[in-house]
Amino acid sequence: QAQQCAATELGWDEQTWNSDYIMPLDISSCGGASNPFIKIPPPAVDVEECLVNLQRCFEIDRRLRALKSSTELTQNETIHAPLLDISNLDTQHVFQRWRHPYPCSSEGNSSSGLFFVKVPKTAGTTVAGVARRIVARRSNELKMECNYKGGHGSPRTTFGFDGRDLKKSFLLTFIRKPEKRALSSFFYHEVSKHGLEPSDANFLKWAKALDTDFQFNYLRLKDYDETNRGSVEDLIGSYDFIGITERMDESLVLLAMLLGIDIDHILYLDAKSSGYAFTSDANGNCRCVKLQPKGSSSVMKSYFSSRDWVEKNLADNYLYMLANRSLDLTIENLGKEQFDASLKLFRSKLQYSQNKCKKVKVPCNGDGIILQQLSQKHCYAGDEGCAYKCFDDITSHDFRKLSQSETGCIPSGDQDTINKALSLRFADVILCPGAIFELTAPITYRYEYQSVYTLGRPTGPDRAVLRIADPTVTTAVVMVNCDGAELSHVIVDGNRPSLGKTVSELYDGALIQAGGGGQGQIIQHIDAYEPRGWAVLYVSEGDPVHRCSAALIENNKIGPAGEDMARASGMVMACPNSVVRGNNITNATNVGLSAFGALGSTVENNLIVGRESSCIASGDQEAINKALSIRLAVVELCPGAVFELSDPITFRYDYQSLYTRGKPTSPDRAVLRIVDPSVTTAVVMVNRDGAELSHVIV
Repeated sequence: QAQQCAATELGWDEQTWNSDYIMPLDISSCGGASNPFIKIPPPAVDVEECLVNLQRCFEIDRRLRALKSSTELTQNETIHAPLLDISNLDTQHVFQRWRHPYPCSSEGNSSSGLFFVKVPKTAGTTVAGVARRIVARRSNELKMECNYKGGHGSPRTTFGFDGRDLKKSFLLTFIRKPEKRALSSFFYHEVSKHGLEPSDANFLKWAKALDTDFQFNYLRLKDYDETNRGSVEDLIGSYDFIGITERMDESLVLLAMLLGIDIDHILYLDAKSSGYAFTSDANGNCRCVKLQPKGSSSVMKSYFSSRDWVEKNLADNYLYMLANRSLDLTIENLGKEQFDASLKLFRSKLQYSQNKCKKVKVPCNGDGIILQQLSQKHCYAGDEGCAYKCFDDITSHDFRKLSQSETGCIPSGDQDTINKALSLRFADVILCPGAIFELTAPITYRYEYQSVYTLGRPTGPDRAVLRIADPTVTTAVVMVNCDGAELSHVIVDGNRPSLGKTVSELYDGALIQAGGGGQGQIIQHIDAYEPRGWAVLYVSEGDPVHRCSAALIENNKIGPAGEDMARASGMVMACPNSVVRGNNITNATNVGLSAFGALGSTVENNLIVGRESSCIASGDQEAINKALSIRLAVVELCPGAVFELSDPITFRYDYQSLYTRGKPTSPDRAVLRIVDPSVTTAVVMVNRDGAELSHVIV
């Protein structure tokens, strides 16, 4: 049966089968057998899944590691060594319901609380986030401070878990199939972090230097003989719960049932969902590491079937097999029907919650930029338990009602229906394709991580249109000070040809106003044009305390903007550590794209197309000062023009420029001449950062 299973499930032919170990077979529980020896495939593949019904038939020789000879065994040879009895698998460890008060203590006792041993590369950061979420929510429910302790390190020497109070502490960990954990470690530490080429030679050199039975030795709370089967069973018994990475959802639901907590407490996001890992270098400096794709070559797979690997991981494989079996027995003990119902409900809530909260990419965003302040707001610690505020907000509503209310899109109307939808935290406001919204007031984001976009996220003319319809309104969208706010896949029309420029004396207000104290904002795949104010898009820098950071402005079409005597800019970026790329800016009559104060930003692959605009011909100061009423104005004077000044020319905003078209250095520069005997000063540019006066005669 085992040979047939291997041939069917694993694709092994007879030659492959005959090249591996012979294991003595206990036939007493198998109804008899004609051959007392049978061969078992090495544990590089999921043998326990294939042979789950035959597990009780085998006694595994734990002293195979003593075999140093390359001599092949045949069916006529026996391994003369003490055997480990697995015929009593039914008596394996069953994880028990927590019968004591929830492990919280207001006494600050370090031996009590929820404790977690974070084995490297077992999805430990994700699980640590769940553990912290459990502690935080239970602390809130019990109105007392609950203790969490855990992380990478020895449970004995680092955390002292061997001396914990067994009635006031709950100790858990997660383990992973040894070869999968090894591959994850290789591609993360060696390839992603240190840039090692993932060649077969590099992998083999690295793998052969690995420690024996890494997970078993990492988790032990006392000294064990790793060749002793009883040591593995004793280790499992020293933990209140051991989950399996490959069975993440099952393990977490089982953990919730054992602790008697709501499944809302175990919602999670993959800690590496942004494609980057948050880590630190040798000097303790935080950085984001781009994760390289994992893969396993035929050479790597072959090594995992080798005697060297098998002998190095006997205890780990046995631990993994027994822990899986313990999960199954615990599920049976608690009631499989109840467990299956809880698992189904959890996965439904998890899918909904992850879809809503996946936009919370911290501490590393999709471009590998560290969002330190956002991380402090939305993660329990470092990169553990990120997006917990989003999960908390969702679980404060009825899932069924919430999902039903957001299954459709918003049809044409005005700003009121959109703003009403934005009254919910973390709201996704989905507009119907082709819908037109006539705005008599701005659309205003109210909370962090809110989104407005067209259903299906189209990039063509069927995107919803946000159009200003009131002559007193200059700004269509305000998303200032909202972390993670997103505006995408819509058309924003300032309607300037119909409504004219703003009536504001200061010509204030951009069509879309973003940034401020908001971090990690996203504006992408929008068409925005004909602003009534001074710019189409303004991403402001915020104030000294609440600074904008890490905005993503990508794949947008901006313009046309303004006219000759009332100019407007396309995009004005003042947000540090941001990315501006792939944008098409056309016919901005003032500045196409202005980046100032945006230190650490990447501005790349943007196409800026301008049209010829007229220069200011001879006159007085009035035409120039009118042009300087626009923020970031670039005022071009016609060559040879003469301006008779009866009042000073006054710069009104930072980064304004005044020069002769073509910037000549010859006598054909424009002339600014005082003609009024009461006037002493021709040009005033006091207190204006970045102001420019050049290529003129004064």
